Amino acid sequence: LSSISVFATEANNNIIGGTPAAPETKASELISLGILKGDPDGNMRLDDVITRAEATTLITRMNANYNDILKDYLYRPTFNDIENHWAAKEITFAHENALVEGTSETTFEPDKNVSVQEFAKMLITLLGYKEMAEQQGGFPHGYMMTGSRLGLFAGLYLEGPDDVSRKTVAAMLVNSLDVPLMKQSGFGANTEYIVMDGKNGVELETFRTILEA
Repeated sequence: LSSISVFATEANNNIIGGTPAAPETKASELISLGILKGDPDGNMRLDDVITRAEATTLITRMNANYNDILKDYLYRPTFNDIENHWAAKEITFAHENALVEGTSETTFEPDKNVSVQEFAKMLITLLGYKEMAEQQGGFPHGYMMTGSRLGLFAGLYLEGPDDVSRKTVAAMLVNSLDVPLMKQSGFGANTEYIVMDGKNGVELETFRTILEA
């Protein structure tokens, strides 16, 4: 693989957990984009911790054609513990597209709470910056450093190694909307990574531009 110029930044490797400012505002933006949805009674439960299945579903919904993708999606559950699970399609789709990993070769543990490091890895992978995070040391510190540089933790007051809440995840997702996507071009020795930042003739492409198109 070709090298990627890593971001020069002094990131705090201990940012693991937290509470965003104005969580209702963050949630409202995601609701309007069809990414965040409440429970069957319409409650957003922003203070609840979020599970691996819920986090994976949010990542999947960042695709603009999410409903069309899953409506007729033919799949066979990749993991033994997601058969008949409400998020089986989302988990299988995300795994097949290398956005999430199982906790083993045969298990996903969909109802296990997700940590902020784990969600940061999912989100950074979705944004296309996985190779950069791996060059920075991999999971967890490389992903946390990359997430800090990309501004994913802006407005968060991060504390201890707790499970991540729905409102923290909502804030990270909103912070990711304007991050230029990184795309791979070529393969093998010809692999390059292009930041779609709208500069030098490169198209601006973010999840906001995709979702609002």
